[in-house]
Amino acid sequence: MALPTIPFGNYQITRLIAGGNPLCGNSHYCPEMDAEMREYYTPQRVVEFLQRCQAAGINTLQARGDYHRILYWLELFRRAGGQLHWIAQTASEMHDIYQNIRIVAAAGAIGIYHHGSLTGRLWQEGRIEKVRDYLKCMRDCGVRVGLGTHYPEVIVYAEEHGWDVDFYMACLYNLNRVP
Repeated sequence: MALPTIPFGNYQITRLIAGGNPLCGNSHYCPEMDAEMREYYTPQRVVEFLQRCQAAGINTLQARGDYHRILYWLELFRRAGGQLHWIAQTASEMHDIYQNIRIVAAAGAIGIYHHGSLTGRLWQEGRIEKVRDYLKCMRDCGVRVGLGTHYPEVIVYAEEHGWDVDFYMACLYNLNRVP
């Protein structure tokens, strides 16, 4: 039985999408779990995971747009005959996020979204309008444009101000909350 799909620009993507955080050791739980994930997900195991996703009918991966892991792993997966759509998160640790956007678009991402933690930091600092320039760069690259956030208020703000956004990547928890 095929998984249900939805339109995403010119593509049909499965409503169930594989996520990349475990592959990169981002548990958002504790440093020990992060380390276990990084140890477990070798390049070979990542390719096997992506192959299992594809065999199960999942046709899309959502993963960060870093150069030393995801692009490498996707290349290995593609060399092994794998075919998944990729929705990329910007890698906010990059020196030049505009260049990061252009590189992941050229590497085949069908959509890119602005990293939610950086969005949150800019929101807290009162500099949220800076994100619009990154979104414009995404649009100029011809991909679906997304905004990641841990704050529902950011989505309300973007909608009220008519931001050019195709989708939101909103967590069901607030990673940036102050206890």
